[in-house]
Amino acid sequence: MGDDLYSIKDKIKICQFGHCDSNGYSKELGHGSYNLSSDFGFSDNQMSSIYIPHFIDVKISDKWGGHGNSLWLRGPRNIDILGDFSGGGRGNWENAVSYVEVAFTPPSKDQILGCCSGTEIDPEKCGPFEFNSEKCDDIRKDYCTNKDHLGNPLCQKYCNSRDDGLCENAARDYCSNNTVDPFCYCLNSDFSGVTDISIKCLDAGCNDNGFKTRDMRNASCPNMIDCDNQNKIKKASLHINTGIPQEKECHKALLPPDSGDDTGDDTGDDTGDDTGDDTGDDDTGDDDTGDDVTGDDTGDDDTGDDDTGDDTGDDDTGDDEEPNPFKQPEDKGSNILLIIFLVIFIAIALGIIAYIFMD
Repeated sequence: MGDDLYSIKDKIKICQFGHCDSNGYSKELGHGSYNLSSDFGFSDNQMSSIYIPHFIDVKISDKWGGHGNSLWLRGPRNIDILGDFSGGGRGNWENAVSYVEVAFTPPSKDQILGCCSGTEIDPEKCGPFEFNSEKCDDIRKDYCTNKDHLGNPLCQKYCNSRDDGLCENAARDYCSNNTVDPFCYCLNSDFSGVTDISIKCLDAGCNDNGFKTRDMRNASCPNMIDCDNQNKIKKASLHINTGIPQEKECHKALLPPDSGDDTGDDTGDDTGDDTGDDTGDDDTGDDDTGDDVTGDDTGDDDTGDDDTGDDTGDDDTGDDEEPNPFKQPEDKGSNILLIIFLVIFIAIALGIIAYIFMD
């Protein structure tokens, strides 16, 4: 706290012929001592009222130099000399004040800190050092930018009122350990880092509560939330609740890979088309089996001269015809063995017959 905080520039006001809140003659006096008649021309000591601000003490006396009867008064007060001190235990001061001494009694540092931080709210003690007063600017700045003081509602209000980033570091430190404080709603939002869109555009709670960084304040919200950002938000299991329009027709873009819709479309359409059309129409039914192989080639042209060996065996039957799953494959080795066995059998039989007839 600088020394200027203790240099209170407020002055007392002395009035003649009426109260200080009227239009009567008045004079403002700073720190010092004054003889009213010689210094200001107050004839017959006619001081009718006096206003004393905070932290100022005033001595009034009925003798020059303050050597006579004296009385100390402490502000803040607005005193009617004629009414308040015209008799009784304090004496009769009507037309009796000839000397005034003004002394400044500064508040203690703790008192000023309490007033400027909002922990002390008694106006009698705080005077000009109210929380939102200009005199408290430097003190409040130092106090509220300390993370240990951000639990103070007045400091939270102060930081929320600033748009220069002054409280950002302290707020981040404070909110890292105070996740449930509404002041920390934006900084601890689940939307943080999900997209490049400002949190205030996605989370309505950040608009209603919480400290906002300078970037959050300055960020512009999009006219519409596109599908890509919707997908990121959906994957984070979050919901946009700020009322900003969202791009339509995002259901396919929002589906994760290998989901049910893709499998259904590909399997149903592609498999059905390929299997049904290709197998049924093109290959088996129309071109090869019906017209070319069975009807035309085998029956008319191919069986006789040219096409039995070439077309039926090589081209159509082997290549074009669809294989019969029930047909057993030919075993040429077994056929040769069978022929050899038959030849041996016949030779033996002929030998036996010859032997019988020779006997």
